[in-house]
Amino acid sequence: MTQFGLAQVFVVAAVVLIVVHRWVSNRWLAEFERRYRKLPGSDWWRERDPDPTVERWRRLRLVALVPTVGAFATAVTLLITAR
Repeated sequence: MTQFGLAQVFVVAAVVLIVVHRWVSNRWLAEFERRYRKLPGSDWWRERDPDPTVERWRRLRLVALVPTVGAFATAVTLLITAR
């Protein structure tokens, strides 16, 4: 497989992960708003939530976010360095 072909695989993986992350993010946000009746702050990713349901969705969002960023960064790097 060429470097360009590998980059395409990472682009497809990143797109799939973006869809998954968006779904999980919407579920987390709905739970957060249901529980607290407000939008979360910018430190949502580092502060644990006392509500176990909201915390479970927050952790799933982080689990979906990290590989999404990694796949996208890898795809961009492979595309830039492909000759």
